[in-house]
Amino acid sequence: MKKINGLVLVVCLSLGFNQLAAQENVKSQFDFWIGEWDVYKYGTDTLVGKSKISSILDGHGIIEEYEAIGSKYRGTSLNKYNQLSGQWEQYYIDNSGLTLHLKGQLKEDKMILGNSVQRGEKTIQNRITWQAEPGKSSVRQTWTQLQEDTGNDKNKDSTDWALLFDGEYKPRSK
Repeated sequence: MKKINGLVLVVCLSLGFNQLAAQENVKSQFDFWIGEWDVYKYGTDTLVGKSKISSILDGHGIIEEYEAIGSKYRGTSLNKYNQLSGQWEQYYIDNSGLTLHLKGQLKEDKMILGNSVQRGEKTIQNRITWQAEPGKSSVRQTWTQLQEDTGNDKNKDSTDWALLFDGEYKPRSK
């Protein structure tokens, strides 16, 4: 009986270690974004902001601190892999009063987070994508938005995603 109990214990511990290893792998999916960055309008040398992305809480979360160049705009996000939902979540707030709660996953080397918000008769969908730029030490972030009219006038529906932000995070010059 002791041998069976010992075998069960070994199997349980082995399964637990495998789950921990899988969780460690998933929680590091967004680590490519960690660093101190100068943020440029994509494809240009126009500096639009500075961003510091840090691992927090023993690697269980990521905090972003963003500051625009040429304005007082600032924003902060908390990012975490939610084991219960199997998704990444971001809670973003800024000094203009904007709040975004986004959810999503890493797909084909892109972190894709989004949400859908009802505002009156409009449904607003946000989609933000981060991707390490191949062959570079930079990260591209794009934010697109779709507004759909859920009221009576279906002719006003938009099927085009509007580009709100297209930035390239390059390692900050020291």
